[in-house]
Amino acid sequence: MMAFKSFSVALLNAGEFARELGKKGTSTDFTIYDIKQGNNIFGFFDPHQYPDKIQSLANVLMLTDFTILVVKQLDMPLGEMVIALDLMKKDKGLVIFDEYVEKDKFAAMVKGTSVEKFEVTEKRSSEIYEKLTQHEAAFGDDSGLRLNIDAYFDVKSIGTVILGIVKGSTLSMHDKLQLYPSKKLISIRSIQVHDEDVKEATAGSRVGLALKDAKVDELDRGMILAKPGSLDVANEISVDAEFSKYYKEGVETGRSFFVAIGMQYRQAKVTDVKESGGRRIIRIQMQMPTAFKKGERILIVDPNAKTRICGAGTIVG
Repeated sequence: MMAFKSFSVALLNAGEFARELGKKGTSTDFTIYDIKQGNNIFGFFDPHQYPDKIQSLANVLMLTDFTILVVKQLDMPLGEMVIALDLMKKDKGLVIFDEYVEKDKFAAMVKGTSVEKFEVTEKRSSEIYEKLTQHEAAFGDDSGLRLNIDAYFDVKSIGTVILGIVKGSTLSMHDKLQLYPSKKLISIRSIQVHDEDVKEATAGSRVGLALKDAKVDELDRGMILAKPGSLDVANEISVDAEFSKYYKEGVETGRSFFVAIGMQYRQAKVTDVKESGGRRIIRIQMQMPTAFKKGERILIVDPNAKTRICGAGTIVG
């Protein structure tokens, strides 16, 4: 069995260019375009329902560690994407300029944000593939094995199958994992990467997993597979939060938001706010049990506000 190296990338504002980068695959609130070249698999995640649905953008940013931002014009959606990338501290990426873009104005727009660190590249698929392989170190971290489930279904003669991206470290066949937030124990019966059977999948791989000891009616989109005991589950969390300077509605007890924690998108309410040493620690109560890991970065969203990307923060308890 061939060992693959996978590159899962947020592809923002690309439009029809996405079709030049890969073959259209799974489409939900985002569409995946992928291509295999030798041992490398490139997957491009296009939040095609954005800007109409902010959750589309949030899901893609949560699933990926590297970003390609296509700049067509300096408009409100572009500004919102820059705010989200900066608040989530996404500083690994590429910028592609369409013709007639005022590059100096864009540089001024992103000055002081994480996007300022993105590398400018040409709008050519071959160059993009090469740039991604040069940034191989960006596709992985030491946060521990986890997989966010973005689709699931029953396959005759195989059983329960889920789709998702491997994060943190390598996933292996027969691994025994915990399904969060339910905490049910399951094992991996088989793994496919790009429709090929493999014994293991590295961080960044989009995989299809056949599960043992799990039924479709026990699953939900956004659930997480991780090592037993590696995640916490709670209805309330404390977050070391920072809010966009463009968000003017205020942050006080009783304020309602949505929070994106992985692909768990939860309605939430602020129950406490503490200001200390220049930090703002907010206590958030969510509508249902949610899986998380301390130190994890979350996105705070208000879909009805003028500035929908309100803030972000690190879970501290």
